[in-house]
Amino acid sequence: MLASLAIFAVGGALSGASTGSATLFAGRTVQGLGGGGVLTLSSIILSDIVALHERGLYNGILGLAWSAASGVGPVIGGSFAQDEHWRWLFLLVLFCVKLPTPPGSMRLKLEQIDWIGNALVMGSTIAIVIGMTWGGIEHAWTSAQVLVPLIVGGVGLVLFLLYEALWARNPLVPVSLILNRTSISGFIQTGLLSIPLTGLMHYLPVYYQACMLASPIRAGTLVFGVAFTVAPTTIVAGALITATKRYRPPIWFGWALLLAGQGLLTTLTATSSKATSIGFQILTGVGIGAVYSSTYFPVLVSLPVEQNAPALALYVFLRSFCTDMGRRHWRDRPAEPALLPPPREIPRSAA
Repeated sequence: MLASLAIFAVGGALSGASTGSATLFAGRTVQGLGGGGVLTLSSIILSDIVALHERGLYNGILGLAWSAASGVGPVIGGSFAQDEHWRWLFLLVLFCVKLPTPPGSMRLKLEQIDWIGNALVMGSTIAIVIGMTWGGIEHAWTSAQVLVPLIVGGVGLVLFLLYEALWARNPLVPVSLILNRTSISGFIQTGLLSIPLTGLMHYLPVYYQACMLASPIRAGTLVFGVAFTVAPTTIVAGALITATKRYRPPIWFGWALLLAGQGLLTTLTATSSKATSIGFQILTGVGIGAVYSSTYFPVLVSLPVEQNAPALALYVFLRSFCTDMGRRHWRDRPAEPALLPPPREIPRSAA
């Protein structure tokens, strides 16, 4: 965790000091490495110190922090971007990091890392992300520049699974994780949840700016209907799971509300009222919160304790990877041209 925080801070410093797109991309890459570690280890540390039957409430609190930050983040980001002080978005983290020296031998810790498995999965996911990023924007989807990274990434993931199953001494993904039906259900739902969520946070600010002529800051506040319903719902769902020892009802309830809310959001037009759009957001946010804090349990409930760490690592990886894929999917499917802001406003809107 300490190393991940340090890497994230270094990436923030590089991004904040960047003078061009190449430096900014490099800084964001470093930040992503650190941020991925923080996301994964937060869940792993929670599973180490809290018994499974008590994790519902604490996992809800973890979800509360995530959802609150997701709601406040666009407002803070919009205000900095609007005033052209975007560098501080990256530099602020430097004032929040104070790292003690962890005990133990660094050499022994490094020997426990599955370096080959890490290299395979990182290289493969980077290749897929590059292909998805270039597709339809820099190059045509049928071009070699897009197909080659996607194919290489797909083959790399297959090789990663084979290596983990046959040769890895300390595998990142034990074979039992992907052969367990209950765990697979949790993994699939975790990935699927990321796609509508990223679409929601991508389109709603654009909708408010284009159709209601809201400023970036105002558009950020108008999506609070999602952000501030997800947070309390994660707590309530987690508490219910802790009290009843049943995780399926919150999952069923959450998916039903999420699908209903997303369907209603598709009916919004340029003349829809703010109250209507916020009401649909609230319905969707409650569904997201219920599912978000519940899929954690099918991932772990049928696995031995010693497999908690790799299961949670895969859980967080799928959430992050599918979120990134969702962003690229929605980016390549822009809203109707008549609803988009003028070209000169698009960079500000995207911020």
